Amino acid sequence: MRYYALLAVMHAANVDGVGDLRRYRRRGARHRRERAPNATAQDASRRGVILWAHGRSATDTFCEAMRQAAHLTYCRNIKEGFNHLHAEGKRLTRNRLKKCVRRGQLLSHIKPGHLYSQGLATPEALFRAAREVGFGVVVAEYRQNALARMVSSFEMRTRTPADAKAVFCKKDGELVKKFEWERTIWERGVAAAKAEEFTIIEFTFLELISSVCTCVERATSVLADCAGARCECRDQVKENVHMRTSHRDRTLAERTSPTAANCIRAALRVDPQYAWMLDLSRHEPPEGVSNANASWLVGSS
Repeated sequence: MRYYALLAVMHAANVDGVGDLRRYRRRGARHRRERAPNATAQDASRRGVILWAHGRSATDTFCEAMRQAAHLTYCRNIKEGFNHLHAEGKRLTRNRLKKCVRRGQLLSHIKPGHLYSQGLATPEALFRAAREVGFGVVVAEYRQNALARMVSSFEMRTRTPADAKAVFCKKDGELVKKFEWERTIWERGVAAAKAEEFTIIEFTFLELISSVCTCVERATSVLADCAGARCECRDQVKENVHMRTSHRDRTLAERTSPTAANCIRAALRVDPQYAWMLDLSRHEPPEGVSNANASWLVGSS
């Protein structure tokens, strides 16, 4: 799976979690002093915006509403211009981010899965490069029910019971490790953006699906040319094809397979921090339960 490939890249790059991030923060001031003067010159009213979020988190809805409200253009004219698994996607590199800024294409959804060894391979490298070329705002969103997100992603294509077994029936502990790794990479991205002094807007999946326009208005409020009604959000975004692939009225077994559902339950039910995710309709953990196991890697924010 892709997260294993990303893990290998991180180790190859000698990225060691806490130590790397602490060294990165100490070097932050030096990096900012060393930036070329013309690299950071930008119109503060049109700062580039990066949505840092995993897929299957209502990101299509948010990005389209944000694009319309703030009158922005997608980087490379594609919401996920750096999704190298798509035919039109390209590897995520500093030069490609720079080209987007030069062209006035100032909105991009970048997922942790877009990090790749043949380009920007770590969250720290991504946000350092993005800040240097002219991006200044990070919208960070996290869907806490990682199982619901994974199942929704699985449903995007027609699958067989054999596919479901291959995806969900892993060695003991592997499913939890996947969720922890995804959370770790996302949190490292937020910490790296803070270290680079981005303006950061954070909200949860529940906040987004509860009110798209509230989240969009929080994001546009930091853009100087969005004063008044110019950047008014209109919550009239049409349902996209991805929304129609999620069968939220079906059971876990129906959305995967009976065998896969048994594997998932066996993997998650013993740990309260993950057992709550078995209720796919639940967006946040119950009171007193946290699923942020990986937060120790980046510290408190």
